[in-house]
Amino acid sequence: NPKQLDPERWRFLSETIWSEIPIVQALAARILDALSRRERWAADLLEEAYLEEEVEALAGEQPL
Repeated sequence: NPKQLDPERWRFLSETIWSEIPIVQALAARILDALSRRERWAADLLEEAYLEEEVEALAGEQPL
């Protein structure tokens, strides 16, 4: 539930979003997307990240 996410506990995603494993990147992107609605750092990170089309498709399959 994104409303219950403690933003400070998810700062490690700044490294995880660059993983070489597509599903790890997709999960990081989904969590960052949920956080980005309230946290500017998460929105900035999503803007900086380059995701392959495959990863974007995985990230967008189902909402959190």
